Amino acid sequence: MIDTKYVNEYLEALSSVELFHKTYMYPGLPVAMYYAQYGSKFARIVREDTQIMVHAFVDMTNGDVLKAAGWASPQRDKNGLAVRYNLVDDYSRETCFSRIDIHGGYLYKRPIT
Repeated sequence: MIDTKYVNEYLEALSSVELFHKTYMYPGLPVAMYYAQYGSKFARIVREDTQIMVHAFVDMTNGDVLKAAGWASPQRDKNGLAVRYNLVDDYSRETCFSRIDIHGGYLYKRPIT
């Protein structure tokens, strides 16, 4: 199991990007709140403003950040889970934090440049 400090850092990064977007780009809209719901294997990252939705999943066994396929499970590709970032690896975590957006586009599986 990974330490929850990695999930908390991820939540802080999401919240700061959300605050920036709602303050400077979309003033007047409510600022969403991000929090984690911990399960046996995954931490569900939930975004709540006027509605509640899953933003991503974090695999608590190894720190992988996974795009959500729905409320209950992460997205899978033909090789298994569609992993884009890892919160335990310093380079991958910093890359993830530098690319975060409020819509989740950074979670699509593309070559990392």
